[in-house]
Amino acid sequence: MARVASRWEGPPSDGLWKPCFARVDGSWPPARVTGGVTMVIDKGVPPAYFLDLLEMAAPHVQLWKLAFASALLYRPDAVLAKVEAGRAMGVEVYAGGTLLELSRVLGDPEEVLAHLKRLGFAWVEVSNGTFDLGVDERLALIASAREQGFRVLTEVGSKDPGRPFRPEDAAEQVELDLDAGAEWVIIEARDSGRGVGIFDEEGRLRVAEWQRLAQLLSRPGRVIWEAPGVEQQRELLLRLGPDVGLGNVQVGDVLTLAAMRWGLRADTLRPWAAALTPGCTADNM
Repeated sequence: MARVASRWEGPPSDGLWKPCFARVDGSWPPARVTGGVTMVIDKGVPPAYFLDLLEMAAPHVQLWKLAFASALLYRPDAVLAKVEAGRAMGVEVYAGGTLLELSRVLGDPEEVLAHLKRLGFAWVEVSNGTFDLGVDERLALIASAREQGFRVLTEVGSKDPGRPFRPEDAAEQVELDLDAGAEWVIIEARDSGRGVGIFDEEGRLRVAEWQRLAQLLSRPGRVIWEAPGVEQQRELLLRLGPDVGLGNVQVGDVLTLAAMRWGLRADTLRPWAAALTPGCTADNM
């Protein structure tokens, strides 16, 4: 899934990249371009706007989540149209994990998986952000989704701000999910990024909890950190580098995040340039 952030045959602004990166090698893409995964949260983007966004931003997005259980609010043909349009541009559209959570409590997860398959989804998310899900049941659901041909993402953490976030528990679940066949594990922060998981009520990073979780992860490259705010994305980029997986990115912030990944925004330009320039540091440039 991770890939270079461009699918153009040549530079998007022909003639600009070589002089800008002459101190590196002038190639396209520049040597430090990231393969970091970006997951966008879609809370009801209209069809025409969706296509326009893909035209501009598809090279910088891998996963596009229909938020919550909102896929139930679309006409089936509208869901299929989004899935097919995204895939044609190299972006996989999938339904938020709340949909399967809802089906576990009120419906039939197996029937929902079959219907998602008919709608063209290739990915499915397994989560327990709202309702508790036992470990055995969780692993069985991952296995069932894979048996039906889905690629699986899981989400770790509760949406309830009253439930404490324990890095040790989160790390253990990440490992179990990956061992069970999940390709990516998302760390829950909701679409608000406040008072949940690694972020406090003001949206600031809970550094001690985050550091502890990051230290415990054996496969950090398979983790997507939900970080809906630009400042949250910036902090994780500076702490973990341009390849960090980031999720719940707002539709209007896709190019802002891409610019920060590439060092094309002031937030990351100095440290990225320092890393590419032998003998220089962010302080002496």
